[in-house]
Amino acid sequence: LGGSGQRHLDRLLHERPRPQRDPPGAARRRNLEPRRRLRQLSELNKSEFFRRARADLPGPLAGLRVVEATTTWAGPMCACVLADFGADVIKVELPGGDVARRLPPVLPGGGPRLSFMHVTANRNKRSLVLDLKQPAAVDVVKRLAASADVLVENFRPGVMQRFGLGHDVLT
Repeated sequence: LGGSGQRHLDRLLHERPRPQRDPPGAARRRNLEPRRRLRQLSELNKSEFFRRARADLPGPLAGLRVVEATTTWAGPMCACVLADFGADVIKVELPGGDVARRLPPVLPGGGPRLSFMHVTANRNKRSLVLDLKQPAAVDVVKRLAASADVLVENFRPGVMQRFGLGHDVLT
């Protein structure tokens, strides 16, 4: 690196601009403190936050019925977006519950132990627990699917078929 033909490397390595440092003392503390407006927003409770929401207007997917048989993140979020836009989403969970119910972090408080992931991905939905290994439960899902416009599932390939709920059965 020390040769005369390497001046461009020398310039890149030693003449590059140094990162700006925050000034010490009060000026730095002022830049790190949250702004007054942000502190006020954090003091809002849920009812105040949604006070101006238009509950009288249906979403663009109002009237659309969705049956959801999903787990973890991608499938529940897909149906969550549909529900956010007004679709009627019915989530079918296995008896042990969705994996997302048990993953940390959990919501604080004395109520039932719910994870942030579950609360986020399953908002605006109705939930139904069915053991899809039982014929009666499979019949319930078939009746739900017959009245639905959309079926969302994200099991591994072949799992719905093994439950007796394959594409050929539900169409």
